[in-house]
Amino acid sequence: MGTIPAAPLVAAPRVRVFVDYWNLQLNLNAREEQAIGETDVRFKIDWAGLPAWLARKASEVTRIPSYSFDGAIIYASYNPNTSEGKAFNNWASN
Repeated sequence: MGTIPAAPLVAAPRVRVFVDYWNLQLNLNAREEQAIGETDVRFKIDWAGLPAWLARKASEVTRIPSYSFDGAIIYASYNPNTSEGKAFNNWASN
């Protein structure tokens, strides 16, 4: 009588979130301006919580109940020749 092979271990799907900072931020700013009827609005984003939230929503949409969140990569650019750009780079880097 032969042995029954063990079922292969299947790792949970891994999720890594990629965000285009300026595309997301500027679009949310514009939508917030329309919603509240004001201009020059900066929509507040919880950057510490956003990647995990996006991964969870992706899991819900794809109906994958278990996954491994592998973190996030946020792409952004800045102007190193301005004080605002330097401040943004410091904020984004730290």
